[in-house]
Amino acid sequence: MNSITELTPEQLRKAADVQERIQELNQELSQVLGGGEVPAPGPAAEPQTAETATIGRRGKRGKVSAAARARMSAAQKARRAAERGEAQPATPSAVEEVKAQKPRNISEAGRKALSLAAKKRWTNYRAAKQAEAPKQKQVSEARLAALAKAREARLAKLRAAKRATE
Repeated sequence: MNSITELTPEQLRKAADVQERIQELNQELSQVLGGGEVPAPGPAAEPQTAETATIGRRGKRGKVSAAARARMSAAQKARRAAERGEAQPATPSAVEEVKAQKPRNISEAGRKALSLAAKKRWTNYRAAKQAEAPKQKQVSEARLAALAKAREARLAKLRAAKRATE
């Protein structure tokens, strides 16, 4: 595109007229739609929130376990206390509280059901992968013999040509 400094006065006037017409059409559209304001065209930057900034940057964030969050929180509290020159709190840390929680156990039947489900998923995955792989053509013994005979004939012809040039 041309830079605005390289445009002629006629081109600038025409661009201004087109811009005014766009604004008039936007006002007309907002009246038709019931007074709702229509945003002006152009590259209007949306204000970035914490959510939109991370989506553009890294996509979805991974889940952090409760124990990991507790460790991060305890470490940050310790850093801030050290900055302020305070002594460490004598209360049990969040990490110890999370560790004190009753561990979740899974029954033998539940573990077996999960194992079977995983095996089934892998079986389906392998079957789908094998189905989409191109199948090799089956070559008959007669065809293989004919190919071998043709190869030998080519080699014999090359050997004869080589002897003739020597």
